[in-house]
Amino acid sequence: MDPRVERVSFLTGVAIVLGSLCFTFVTAFISYQYYQQWLEERKLDPKYRVTGVVQTGAVKEPLPTLALIELMGLSLDKPLNLYAASERRLENQLMKTPFFNRVKVSKVYPNILYLDYEARKPFAYLKDYTNILIAEDGTLLPFKPFFPPKNFPVISLGPSMIGVSDQESVVGYVIPQKTLELIKNFTKSVERYFEERGFRVVFIDFQNAGAGSGELSEIVVLTEGRRRLKSGKDIDLQVLIRYALDSYSETIEVFDRIIQKESQRIDRAIGKSEAVTSWHLLIDLRTKGIALVSP
Repeated sequence: MDPRVERVSFLTGVAIVLGSLCFTFVTAFISYQYYQQWLEERKLDPKYRVTGVVQTGAVKEPLPTLALIELMGLSLDKPLNLYAASERRLENQLMKTPFFNRVKVSKVYPNILYLDYEARKPFAYLKDYTNILIAEDGTLLPFKPFFPPKNFPVISLGPSMIGVSDQESVVGYVIPQKTLELIKNFTKSVERYFEERGFRVVFIDFQNAGAGSGELSEIVVLTEGRRRLKSGKDIDLQVLIRYALDSYSETIEVFDRIIQKESQRIDRAIGKSEAVTSWHLLIDLRTKGIALVSP
């Protein structure tokens, strides 16, 4: 073959390849410019401003939609355009708060944000600080305006058990695992026990749970419920119980016998009086084998 013909064929091939690359580049550049113009037009179009937030998850609306809007930084003063919104940025912003185990943000055009998330689940109020809940994993969460009121027990731990004393830094703090296991196991146990008997656990004081052995190491429980006496009279009964930390699982069952006996005594004490509608008891179970009841 003539070398000149071969050289011409090679140069022609190179020219075709370069031409194709140039055409592809120019086409891509024009398409990109068109896309950017198209995108900018939609970013300025009020039709694509976010007007609604839809949430879903394993639990139906654990957080109010208005709270989610606030946590994402959305407001009427600063409307968010759906085309300008970054799902990843919104997810990161939500995950920086203490409320979520996971969050997935999606866009539903023309103007809806869709949130699929798993929120931390609170189980008690923390008395030691203002407006604080304890989550199942020990994270301390702000209560209002993020959670609706619930009949959770109020728990007092004291700064030494929590490990932090500053109100401003308590949100998002995680209670030490050993402390968390103690309060969760005890709280769930007594809640289940008293609920089966028509009582609600109102308050639990753990502040002296780690004070030492013997009588000083105690957990105090306040429970209340409505009880019908033998005479047929209904009475609101409030009972404060002092448990020893190392033996509460053995003494908790004593409550049934004490309440049955005390109900008879209360019945005799109030007789047919309509003025008495409530009664208070203190039960001390800190010493094994001994139950001290007053009044």
